[in-house]
Amino acid sequence: MLKKQYHLAQEGEWVPITIDELSTLLCCTKRNTQLVVNKMRENGLIEWVPGKGRGNKSKLRFLQPISGLALQRAKQYVKEQKMVEAFRLIDEVQIIKYEFSEWLTQQFGFKNNEEKDILRYPFYRPVLRLDPTFVNRRTEANLVRQIFNTLVKYDVKKGLVIPQLAHFWESSDCKTFWRFYLRKGVRFHHGREMTSADIVFTFRRIISESPFESIKYMISDLIAVSKYVVEIRLREPNSLFLLHLCLESCSILPFDLKELNQNQSFEKTPIGTGPFRVNKNDESLLILEAYDYYFEGRPHLDGIEMWVWPDYKGDSHLLKPETNDIYFMDFEMKQDSLKQMTNIEQGATYLTFNLKKAGPLQDAHLRAAIHYGLDREKLIRELGRIREIPAVCFFPSSSQPFKNEYDLVRAKSYLAQSSYSGETIHLYTYEMKSNEENARWIANELREIGIDIQITILPITELSKHVVRGETDMVVAGEVFGDQVDLGMVEMFSLSHGYIHNHLGEEEERMVQYFLSLCKKEESSDMRMSYLIQLQQKLIEQNQILFLYHTRQTLQHSHLLNGVILNSWGKVDYQNIWIKR
Repeated sequence: MLKKQYHLAQEGEWVPITIDELSTLLCCTKRNTQLVVNKMRENGLIEWVPGKGRGNKSKLRFLQPISGLALQRAKQYVKEQKMVEAFRLIDEVQIIKYEFSEWLTQQFGFKNNEEKDILRYPFYRPVLRLDPTFVNRRTEANLVRQIFNTLVKYDVKKGLVIPQLAHFWESSDCKTFWRFYLRKGVRFHHGREMTSADIVFTFRRIISESPFESIKYMISDLIAVSKYVVEIRLREPNSLFLLHLCLESCSILPFDLKELNQNQSFEKTPIGTGPFRVNKNDESLLILEAYDYYFEGRPHLDGIEMWVWPDYKGDSHLLKPETNDIYFMDFEMKQDSLKQMTNIEQGATYLTFNLKKAGPLQDAHLRAAIHYGLDREKLIRELGRIREIPAVCFFPSSSQPFKNEYDLVRAKSYLAQSSYSGETIHLYTYEMKSNEENARWIANELREIGIDIQITILPITELSKHVVRGETDMVVAGEVFGDQVDLGMVEMFSLSHGYIHNHLGEEEERMVQYFLSLCKKEESSDMRMSYLIQLQQKLIEQNQILFLYHTRQTLQHSHLLNGVILNSWGKVDYQNIWIKR
């Protein structure tokens, strides 16, 4: 504080000052100010010569540069697990950013602390919403997989639903009556055994509180037949029911959740039955610990630490894997010493139009002008990073090749034919660096052809609110499908708080409902996908959705790590990772 106040003082220069002035600056009494001054003198931070006689000022001289003190304090904050405070200090003292970032990168990778294998990696934001009932982002969903379990699980390699918390299940001929037999001895992280009461509690909570409509509207009743047997009754036959039970949103919760929530936030530090349990979760970091009593076998790792570093990818040039033999990062560093895994994710970044809202975008000519006015290849060229290839639909492996239809003359022609007369078009997106870059790029390109765009960036929880969604004209967002791609598409088209479903006009909504009803009756995954691809194509033809690009998923790690598999979200299941020493 003193350095900031007297920043013009040269090194070794005496600064005239009074105790009264210091008291005001430090916001404390004269007595406390004198104590602070004495402490700084004892620590060799300042020289202090008290003024003698009335009207004579004291003299202060700084003995150490602010950079050294700030760097030392920032490192101490990190050691105390106070990342927010550390970066706040770095923002104030920019001169130490490079040195601090270089030191911080050396803290990541796999650490062997007291013979415990800890995976430590950076992430650009905290993850404070880990309640499965409400999880709506892939990072949170992947973490939920580490903390919780579902009744049944989808095996990607086999393409089958396999047992998890339920070891066996059966259904009536009409598929509306299901009975699940639970494993015995499965314990939640707080020690209590899981029983049918937890299953009933979980799904009743989903029915009453979950924003995901599909599963909640399937179920008509739940009955705990015995301690380890539960019955679920459906309103009508639904071929997607078992697949829905595999979703993270159907993770089984403890029935005593309310009591647990009184001591600490269940959303931040949830309790499940999974391979890892939450030790700490705040704005600075998330700490997961291996659960010794996990019913499928204890993980090889002892713990996971996710440190919040807002711009860690921007400082990636400081990373030096050769100094740390066990490294793990979710972006490219172009180091020969690391094993790299890449994939193009199933899903796409897209632009959707709000046809529920009266306004110029009801005019198909304006939507066509926007389509022809956006050069997807130019977007990828100029913004780069993880933007891999232009998209024609949600799937990068589509048989339909990309054809760049960017045509400025055609775009302006469609604009002239439309009813648009200079109204402001409101483009929304949620907080994330790539989304914000996309929104600004789109706005700039459309202004070039004469469309006035105003950008609004909100937290994802705000953009999901009904009132806010109603104000949007366009939303730029991304969709990434999990292991069950057909189910992911059904969920996407069903979600009333989602951007696509919420923007459908009446005619488009009826069309979507028709195709979804076909999917519910169809046992074959291939047939369901054919229906969904037909639906997707119809929405593309009407310019309801404009696809932009597919994203590249990347993971790099040391050759000493085993069991690292890139899943459909571009993440890993930590319970399978182990270190070969």
